[in-house]
Amino acid sequence: MNQYSNFLRFVPLTGTPRSLDAPTSLSCLPARPGDHFRLLIPRTDLAGLLPELCKVVLIRENKGEPGYEILEDIGTIRPQQSELYTFLRLLVNDLPTADSYRQFALLRENGKQVIGTFRGQQTELSKYMQALKEFFEGYPYAPVLGEVNGNVLSLRIFRTGRFRLTDEPLRVGLGTVLESNENSPSLLARPLNTINQAAQTRYKIRVGKDVQPGNIFKLNGQSYTAVVGDTSESILQVLNGGLDTLTIESGTLGETQALAGERTFQNTTKPTVVAQWISNNGTYDYWKVKVQGDWQSGNSIQITAEGRTSLTRTVADSDTVTTLEAALNPNSGQYRTNSGVVPVITVLAGTQKVPNTNYPTLTALSEAEIPPQLMRRWQISVSPDVLPGNIYTLEEESYTAQLGDDAASVAQALGLTGAYSVITRPDGQPVTAYAKRGDRYNASHIADVQILEGPLMRRSRQVVLEVTLPEDYTGSYQLGLVDLRDNALKAVSNYLNVGSHEQDCLVEVLAPNEVFGYEYHEPGLSQRLRLPVSLGTVQPFLESVTQRGLDGYQRKRAVNITKTVELVSDPISEAFCDTLTAWLQHEEVVIDGVEYSMRDGMDTTILSAASKRLQFSARLTVSGQIRHNRGRYLSGVQLGFGRLEWLPPTHGVQLYLLRPDGAILPVVREMSLRAGEYQLEVIGAADVSVVEVFVNGESSACFRAPKQVRSRPSTLIRIEPHGLTSLRLVPAQEEYVEETCLVQIQPEAVAYSCEIVRKDVVGEFSDDWGEDFAIKDEKYRSEFSDDWSEDFAI
Repeated sequence: MNQYSNFLRFVPLTGTPRSLDAPTSLSCLPARPGDHFRLLIPRTDLAGLLPELCKVVLIRENKGEPGYEILEDIGTIRPQQSELYTFLRLLVNDLPTADSYRQFALLRENGKQVIGTFRGQQTELSKYMQALKEFFEGYPYAPVLGEVNGNVLSLRIFRTGRFRLTDEPLRVGLGTVLESNENSPSLLARPLNTINQAAQTRYKIRVGKDVQPGNIFKLNGQSYTAVVGDTSESILQVLNGGLDTLTIESGTLGETQALAGERTFQNTTKPTVVAQWISNNGTYDYWKVKVQGDWQSGNSIQITAEGRTSLTRTVADSDTVTTLEAALNPNSGQYRTNSGVVPVITVLAGTQKVPNTNYPTLTALSEAEIPPQLMRRWQISVSPDVLPGNIYTLEEESYTAQLGDDAASVAQALGLTGAYSVITRPDGQPVTAYAKRGDRYNASHIADVQILEGPLMRRSRQVVLEVTLPEDYTGSYQLGLVDLRDNALKAVSNYLNVGSHEQDCLVEVLAPNEVFGYEYHEPGLSQRLRLPVSLGTVQPFLESVTQRGLDGYQRKRAVNITKTVELVSDPISEAFCDTLTAWLQHEEVVIDGVEYSMRDGMDTTILSAASKRLQFSARLTVSGQIRHNRGRYLSGVQLGFGRLEWLPPTHGVQLYLLRPDGAILPVVREMSLRAGEYQLEVIGAADVSVVEVFVNGESSACFRAPKQVRSRPSTLIRIEPHGLTSLRLVPAQEEYVEETCLVQIQPEAVAYSCEIVRKDVVGEFSDDWGEDFAIKDEKYRSEFSDDWSEDFAI
């Protein structure tokens, strides 16, 4: 069980907490004026309030009397962003080719489309995935955010007043087809001569539901014997083409009835028949055939011998041992064979017929009498130009041609006898017959795309608490939850000791999905709080592998030098120590702006067994700061390669590089890239941050990355041949403003903003740098011109 615990909790002012995760003790926490905290707290801490109906205030106890004084609003409680959208992940298995058209749409169970039909025919994976991503993001009725990773597209589809996708099952279908077949199908009805039709009677045909194999059904002289699996519908199909009415000339109805008949059973018992040798007269051998055991009517006994005609006897109900043996020994009570010939006896179980005991029915009831009338004959012709999807309509009958259909099969589906058929209708009654082109594409043209995950609405039991402490308060305070409907204080938190706290550290942790009882369903979500822990002095830590050579000398093969530091806590409680352990085991731990990872476990010292006070200590390693003695190989091809590194911490931000050819590359901690210029794409996390770009150690650009939105700076990222480009995320500062174009994703609408500040270009390269630069193909330069922001899709 992944039990939840956290440092800061709320308890209701009235009643006793009855939730599973109710806190047992609350520790006083350090804080500084201006600190921004973010925590995941269970919904059960909200004292029955909805997140949108409460706010967070700073309070302190009244002096000399019970109650609290509300000082000011300092924060909010909100659901996680994952509850505002539906997550969907698609996998592209194969691409269209020049000879194969492909399209697809996401369909609900009722066949209705979701978002629309994608008809991209790109034959390169990167271009196809980019077009697919732009298709979904271009949906006008709801914001959609897509992320491409190889052949996988992850979508966050936000819910709006006009569109809502729940966690309902979806399937991949053909969608809407815009093109029609290019052939010219035809279904023609040509009037012929008229004939006089005698009086007719229309009968209503009914076949009873009691149908057993062997029942005999007769309609107008036509007979059919039911078999296993037959129903009243199948019998009507055989006798009358599935129609429940029969119109024939009056007084000519043939035999129409249903008989019980008999059914055939496979016997399960058969006798044992043997031939015993009796004597030999020099010319013939004489045998006595005996029947032993039980038998059933229908058993078949056959005796064969060389030089004699086979003898076969089928057992009847009246047979006895005497009658059977008499029939099997025809030569004066014996069976005679040529001398030396042994008879061969074969016994088969056979079958027997048993009369049915059910009561089948078939009736023909007169429904209407049709007087003599003048009828016109019509010739119906189906042209041989048939393609799948063509639609043929003859009066009330309609049929859509399938793959493999021809004129004859289409005519049969319409109830005709052939491609050229004659029907009769009352003179003066028009006959409607036409064909129209159908959809050019069918199920064989569905793109090879599958739903890998979702649709999924990630609901969380935990909400996000965000508070910013005022700059002008010091002392002992608490956080309070206020009901917005009546401004009543409903719950209070731990005590916060607001002061300088120079030694106490601001700790931020984040991880994907669910870890240690925390539900990080919102992408890039982190928890941040000042804790009573302090860091010691940074020390180098050496790891090396040595090997003795053939000459007897010891040589270092692999050497790693990292930086370590010891973290020590103030005296803390058992619950606080347990929560601190879980925080430090997160995937990313940032302490005072530097990312660390726990190296060699932890140590806890019991300071007081009576009060159960502990001291926590652990050895931490600074992430991303490692030196080693291993060289690096870079390809020496014509264009050359360079390196890109992403310095920790990431703060939950996602970075992508867009190549001029449309390929999307997720940025990892360290990667080698072909030299050139790349468009950087940033998906912000829970905080506004700044991305700094360094080329070979020198600052090249910086721009703001707004939270929970996607942004693309107009400044391209340069990867120089055999150079090093570094990316670093730092907290947002007002002086960082760069030309940035962003697409903001909100639950109700898509809002666009563009903030532009022109800066002088710093001459970081020589005048002839462009000639030496590896990329000389002008088509790549034209992808991002000076007026790129004007050409951007927004």
